[in-house]
Amino acid sequence: MLLLLACGRVEPASVQVISSADTLPADGRSRIVVSVTGTTEGAAPEVTVDPGAVVSVEPATDGWASATVQAGTWPGDVTFTVDGAVVTGVLELTPPTPWSVQLHTHGSLSEGNGNMAHHTAQAAETGVDVIWWTDHDFGYVPSRDMVVEGVDFESGELSAEVPGWPGEAAVAAALERLDGELEVLSVVTADAAGEGSYGWRLDGSSSGVQRSARYLLSVAPRIHFRSLLAGVTASLKLRPGRDADGAELWITFPLDARGAGRDEFRNEDYRRIDLYWSAEDHSALAGEDRALVRMDAPVGEWTDISVDLTAVALEAFPSVGVDQHIEPVIVEIRATDAAAFDIDALGWRSAVIGEDLRDAQRQLLEETAGLNDAGVQHLVGVEISPLPGGHLSAFGDEVPLIDYTAGGPWDLTAATGAVQTAGGLVSLNHLLGTNGEVFAEDERAALVKDAIDDLDAGGVYGVDLVEVGYRARVGELADFLEIWDGLSLRGHRLTGVGASDVHDRISWADMDNNFVTWVPAATAEADELLAALKRGAAWFGDPADFPDGISARVTAPAHRAVAGQVVPADSGTVTAHFNADPLRAGWAVDCVVDGAVAESWTVPLDGPFTAGCGADSASAMFVRFAVRDGDRGVLYTNPVFFGDDEDGARTPQP
Repeated sequence: MLLLLACGRVEPASVQVISSADTLPADGRSRIVVSVTGTTEGAAPEVTVDPGAVVSVEPATDGWASATVQAGTWPGDVTFTVDGAVVTGVLELTPPTPWSVQLHTHGSLSEGNGNMAHHTAQAAETGVDVIWWTDHDFGYVPSRDMVVEGVDFESGELSAEVPGWPGEAAVAAALERLDGELEVLSVVTADAAGEGSYGWRLDGSSSGVQRSARYLLSVAPRIHFRSLLAGVTASLKLRPGRDADGAELWITFPLDARGAGRDEFRNEDYRRIDLYWSAEDHSALAGEDRALVRMDAPVGEWTDISVDLTAVALEAFPSVGVDQHIEPVIVEIRATDAAAFDIDALGWRSAVIGEDLRDAQRQLLEETAGLNDAGVQHLVGVEISPLPGGHLSAFGDEVPLIDYTAGGPWDLTAATGAVQTAGGLVSLNHLLGTNGEVFAEDERAALVKDAIDDLDAGGVYGVDLVEVGYRARVGELADFLEIWDGLSLRGHRLTGVGASDVHDRISWADMDNNFVTWVPAATAEADELLAALKRGAAWFGDPADFPDGISARVTAPAHRAVAGQVVPADSGTVTAHFNADPLRAGWAVDCVVDGAVAESWTVPLDGPFTAGCGADSASAMFVRFAVRDGDRGVLYTNPVFFGDDEDGARTPQP
């Protein structure tokens, strides 16, 4: 709807401003073109706006000029001044829509039993608007130089060093015997070579009762699992040594399993593809969680076996399809009397890798029913995982996967720079490590102090965001808040976000670590969310407490500053305001100044809540707000800072 409005002091009387919309998000980036009349033909009028900025002005043609206006970050009616004439009532800047975003989620391209379909359903159930997928970068195999695609036994042993993460070697080991009562000679020998110099011989004997022995290929670090989206083919050379009753070889490829084969994990509770050699047909064992492929190989002869695991999974498990991964591999020999097998070149290879695989993931998310019709927006980032010192999440549509075999040397700072050069943002993840246990209090205190000191000394690797919203991850929520506040006190203005780092098919509502981040933006597209996260205009908390969403604004009205922005240090006492809707009666709201609670209030009624808290801008460094249900934290805002903003990135906009 076009508006033709001119009010207030207008000189000359013919000046008018027409806007194609009456509102614009106060996000510091949204733009609109307005038309101006009553100016000199062929001349560009002098146009200013408050709040906001004029990007450009085109000269008048046929009595009309146009001006491109960019929103500021402070909401309110926009005043236009055109060649000295004041026009109001044309345009209002309004707080942007807060989108709930889960910024750390692992689907079927990472370890664990979680997949994209499950997490999408959980997001829809808990009212989360956006999943920003952060699967491990090595799951995309950006370079085959950093991948385990099998075992060729050419080391002459059942273990071999293969190219791995920067500065490390991945050890692929097939020698780990899991269990079983079968007596087995397991040896790498030239006599078992199907190609090259060595192969693996398994020779077992029993006494009339079929017994078995299982061997697990373990890889450290774990860079051997493969997404079925990649078109995965398994292959091996097989030479059966005996045609005896009960002689069998089973090669199992678990799907979406964590620690498959180990009793302390999920043991047999996973989908699987079994390749088997036996005189007996075991096809009747196939079921909803199990697919079988019989290997035909004459006794005493080498046979090349090749199986398209992706095709098998699509046929056997159509409800899941390619939204799963394989975790090679368990090898089992069975014998009633005797069995012998020579195995060589046991491997698995992805046809689609790197950016092509990430594109395939995006396509799956866009085109698959249940993923694209659940009301959840999907964005694809990546977790940078191979570098010493910690993990980073990279967000941004144009951010490429890092090829660790090129350029470098790579460390967390170099990786952060590469992401930011590509227009993305970087989050420093799980600040105290990946262990799921909560350490003792005295140990946590030492870890927190060391984390602040070490991160400060390293410039926090130059990251933009830090994961603060963990209830239990080595430390407790208070520990993560202390690290964030400690870094703020040392001048690192970092946007705090919530996180889950969920890998498994569990209920989001039941997780301890289920925090999401609400990001106010014009749309839920990547560039809009990135801009808001970059300037700290976000808050994080437990979505279960806000099933219908939550608006939470921190402002310093006297300075037109909002969360993430910097009020000059010479501003005297600054009152920071907190406006949230809805909160629950009985909840506590804390005003936190420089990491310490300065004031607290009890929410009197369900619904909107407002409070103000003063801080001396000359001595304080930041003010933020927190909401608690007793001792349980439910919501945390980003701060308003005090001091100088040398690069202007967080300067309050007019």
